[in-house]
Amino acid sequence: MRKAFYPLKRSLAEIQPTYQFDSSCQGTVPESIQAFIESMSFEEAIRNAIWLGGDADTMGAITGSIAWAYYAKNGSVDEQMRTMAMATLSFLPDDLRGFVTSYENRLAKR
Repeated sequence: MRKAFYPLKRSLAEIQPTYQFDSSCQGTVPESIQAFIESMSFEEAIRNAIWLGGDADTMGAITGSIAWAYYAKNGSVDEQMRTMAMATLSFLPDDLRGFVTSYENRLAKR
């Protein structure tokens, strides 16, 4: 049977020296997950992803999505950062803004 997961065998310190731009899933997702795993806060997760370089905006989005779900649920997202992130909702179309708002409301009820 074929395994359907990304191996997470290298630390960020091992990845960073040789990491280059790679927009493929195989070259972005494992590093993004590792950036989250080695973080202690939402902000640190994002900083980890950006520190690696490469496709930093995509990796920041992937890492940020994982970190937001984890750290917001545990109540450890810095309130100033949360406020700034929520302020960017005005840039989204109405349907996407509604989706994000609905998700945030459900998350807050847990």
